[in-house]
Amino acid sequence: MDTAKYINLFVAETREHLVSLNQALLSLEKKPDESSQLDEIFRSMHTIKGMAASIGLDFIADLTHKGEDLLDKMRRRQTAAASEEIDLIFSVLDFLEEAVGLVAAGKQPDQSLTQRCRELVGQIVGLTAVTPEAAPAKVASNGGSDFKRINPLKTDNSHVFKIRILLEQDVSLKSARAFLILHTLERIGRVAYTVPERHDLESEKFDRGFTIFLVTDQEDQEELKNDVTCADVEDIQIEEVREESAEEALERKTIGAFVQLAQEKAKDVKVSVARLDSLMNLVGELVVWRERLKQLAVQNGDPAIQDGVDKIAQIASDLQQEVLTARLVPMSEVLDRFPRVVRDAAKGLGKEIDFTVQGRELEMDRAILQMLSEPVIHLLRNAVDHGIELPHQRKQAGKSQLGSITLTALKQKDQVLIKVVDDGQGFDLERIRRKVIDNGHLTAIQAAELADQQLYEYLLLPGFSTADKVSELSGRGVGLDVVKRRIEEMGGSFAMDSRPGQGSVFTITVPLSLAIIRTLLISADDQTYAVPITQVKEITNIKQKALKTLHGKRLLQFRNRVIPVVRLASVIGLSPETGIGEGPALIVDRQGAELALLFDSMIGQQEIVVKPLSRFVKGIKTFSGATIGREGRPMLILDLNNIAV
Repeated sequence: MDTAKYINLFVAETREHLVSLNQALLSLEKKPDESSQLDEIFRSMHTIKGMAASIGLDFIADLTHKGEDLLDKMRRRQTAAASEEIDLIFSVLDFLEEAVGLVAAGKQPDQSLTQRCRELVGQIVGLTAVTPEAAPAKVASNGGSDFKRINPLKTDNSHVFKIRILLEQDVSLKSARAFLILHTLERIGRVAYTVPERHDLESEKFDRGFTIFLVTDQEDQEELKNDVTCADVEDIQIEEVREESAEEALERKTIGAFVQLAQEKAKDVKVSVARLDSLMNLVGELVVWRERLKQLAVQNGDPAIQDGVDKIAQIASDLQQEVLTARLVPMSEVLDRFPRVVRDAAKGLGKEIDFTVQGRELEMDRAILQMLSEPVIHLLRNAVDHGIELPHQRKQAGKSQLGSITLTALKQKDQVLIKVVDDGQGFDLERIRRKVIDNGHLTAIQAAELADQQLYEYLLLPGFSTADKVSELSGRGVGLDVVKRRIEEMGGSFAMDSRPGQGSVFTITVPLSLAIIRTLLISADDQTYAVPITQVKEITNIKQKALKTLHGKRLLQFRNRVIPVVRLASVIGLSPETGIGEGPALIVDRQGAELALLFDSMIGQQEIVVKPLSRFVKGIKTFSGATIGREGRPMLILDLNNIAV
């Protein structure tokens, strides 16, 4: 077999099985006597073994074979799975994850990985005691009926041969030729049966080929072939058949299924993420020129040109939608890995946690999903470490000893909302306040005046940590500031809330796609800027009588709410602050807080292609990216979350 073409399929299929294995093993850990989960784990482990063996990955096949031994012992014992057994299987899965990564990269296992493999095999052998009684049961090969019909004819010295006969194309009296061959073989041994059956051969109910299963004391295949060779026979193939064990039968079926799967998937066209990114960039450029063509068509006024442009615009929109859809993947590709993260963190800290995931079926852009993994894992570990209390602490607080963490993903317009909610102890406000003072951020008097939400903001400072000691999960000064920065790099926002003694809520909002976004175009001092439409709550016209001043800051009295007001031209630095007066304004959402943004005029809506900022303006937090406007001129995209108030 040419194994090279099967490597990518092996990697993809094994990674899917590893996700399923982790999920099933987590379920088994919760219900150790659930035999159905154990059966599912065994099947997945066996499938990985068969695939690895079929393409020569012996070190993976050997380890998973030993894993099967352990799982088989657990199944036959018919008692609840022991925690040490579950932990060992988790270790095997971790090893397989790393090994598959090496295979995907085209690398060979190094000495360290090989040693780990030996250690895992040794640990499994220590937990298993294979006895002769536990040997695999014997089953028939070739469809299940061969040896039931052959065994009565066998002796200690006999051999079983499968003889395939192909007659000449223009042979006459096929049945007579088949009869002569059978008669010859019956002088050499005992014909167990034929395919098709003998009565079908006699009535010529076959094409040109048939198979004979012969039991004989003769062991020389070449001599046997000479005995059978005669006129009107085009080809003869002979192979010795032996009885296979249950394990070998299952192995044969697994490898066959793997090859069949490879053949089926070869019919599909696989496109790399890099190619999809390149295609998306080209579609993005097409979108830009679509808008430019629309404007030129309006200026030209020719109906024929207008119709042509409209058609091109429709095709561009359809192509854009198809490419966006091709990039979508279910969130389960990432979310299904998180239960294991929570389990390992909780086990290491001696905590008991029920982790729930909602929204696995939601689809989003692959690039964003991959970028989300790191910050969400950080939030989950943070919830386990800082949020959920130890069992005895929860009991003293009148709570269930089993803590709860829920991750929810849902779609809102062109955005995805992800919430991590725990029922732990919440933020320790006094500890945060002390850290703020100890770190020299504020005096004790200033810190005492801060509202809860203002205190939370200090948790987002680089290096800020309330942990008393360094652990694998906390105290290293790499905290929520990293989460916030990663989310904002995706054009998203991050917010948090907490209730002492009741728990915390962390909310991530990110766009469905990074490549193309819908915006409102507004102007300030003859410059055009793009505003993400998902953050615009309302467009209004500010009157002077609705403006107030408090502590030197201008506020807008708007629908029974008081909202800070800034003038876009002043924020960007186009013109000095000359006071805020009347004019059009956007009421925008900034991570849950509202802001009124005054501008000069509204230009309209436009789908834009987001381009990264050049190094000359990358450090200016007011902008998140750039694009090309309808007239072909560069245009900056406002980062509303970083506009100073």
